[in-house]
Amino acid sequence: MRMRAWILAAALSAGGSAWGQDEPAEEPAPPAAEVSASPGAHASYPVREVDRPTVLPLGVREASTELAFGISKGQTFGDSVDLLLDGAWGFRRRLDAGAGAVLMVLPEGNTFRALDLHAQYQLRGPWAARVDLEAIHAPGDTQFGFGVAAPFKHKLGAGLAVTALERLLTVYASPSASLLTLPVGLHVQAMGRLAVGLRAAFELPDFDPDLRRLPVRVYGQYTMGARLDFGASVALLDVSANAGGAFDGRAINLFAALRF
Repeated sequence: MRMRAWILAAALSAGGSAWGQDEPAEEPAPPAAEVSASPGAHASYPVREVDRPTVLPLGVREASTELAFGISKGQTFGDSVDLLLDGAWGFRRRLDAGAGAVLMVLPEGNTFRALDLHAQYQLRGPWAARVDLEAIHAPGDTQFGFGVAAPFKHKLGAGLAVTALERLLTVYASPSASLLTLPVGLHVQAMGRLAVGLRAAFELPDFDPDLRRLPVRVYGQYTMGARLDFGASVALLDVSANAGGAFDGRAINLFAALRF
């Protein structure tokens, strides 16, 4: 899912002039993608996961949702339930922005809510820049955070791609806290419309080695076309050496994304 307040950059505009001509030369019109979105911009969005850009193309809107069921050791689907919603819009060339929300319900009835405003700008090559503004509400406490990241995506072959650093550093104001995250993912286009992959991340709350976490997630995603994806994943919440049991914290996720 696509889930910081720096102004990233404005889209570049191209221009030109005629030199040493008897009559003014007609200047070619800039590509449509640099001016405005076509009504069917989403129709040209790549079907294959490994071919997709980090930043949404101009005119493409995406709405995604994810339902996560926590399954700790000895539990069934009652450990926790998370609902994640996110929307993003490619409203400038190389620039998208959006918002996301999370609702977590724990067995004892406590709820956690989070709101995330985000923007991404495509840099040169495989790199992008991302900023997030977050608000997290727990019973009796609300935290505000600011995050920066440098998303990276590179194709290793016709059906293989690697991604990294979709999240990097988030700093929370009250109480003062931070979260360093170093994610990496490997994505395989198993069939024309079917992608499978492995995502892992090294997480270091407050830069404290004793609090380190290493979540791992395996997913499968099927694409109905340029408009719709859906899939499922299985996650281990912490497989680091200091975890009490690498397989004690588990989750099953169902997800879908719609573009229009």
